[in-house]
Parts: sequence; C-alpha cells; structure tokens
Amino acid sequence: MWTAKARLLYVDPSIAASALRSGDYGQTPYPIGLPTVEALGFGAMGQYDPTLIGVQFILLAMSFPLALWAITRRHARPWVIALSAVAVVGAPQILY
Repeated sequence: MWTAKARLLYVDPSIAASALRSGDYGQTPYPIGLPTVEALGFGAMGQYDPTLIGVQFILLAMSFPLALWAITRRHARPWVIALSAVAVVGAPQILY
C-alpha cells in the first residue's frame, strides 16, 4: 500500500492529493510521510523500482542505533541506549 502511494506521488504529484483523499489508495487518514520518503527515493534513483527502495529502509534501520547513541550517550547509560536500539530495530514492524 505504501509503495502504491509512493508511486502515485512520484509519477504524477499533481493528482496525488485528490487521489489520496478519495480513499482509492487505502484508508485516507493515514499519514503520507513514509510514501513521501519512498517517492523522494524514487526521484533520486530516477526510476520507479520497488525492490531497490528497500535498501533505503535497511540503511535507515542500520543507522538508527548509531544516531541514537550519538544523541543520547551523554544523558543515558550505554545498556539503556543499546536496549532501546534493539527494541526499535528488532520490532516486527521494522523486520517484516
């Protein structure tokens, strides 16, 4: 569902707003943040490639623990930071 919305944003952004509000692309109240990130990735690649866009999310998941460590290392214990990073990156919504 997210990739279909991202493709619509990438292919024809002028009709995306009205099409996404109509409900044809799933439930309308969902935010379009993730499809927008995917559409930006498609624009950077110069083509629509739903397989390759998964690499972007793998890199984001891998860089999250490093960013979390850099931001919180002066304010939290290392084991708390590590546990938080594992909990977020190991969540089923991220893994599957």
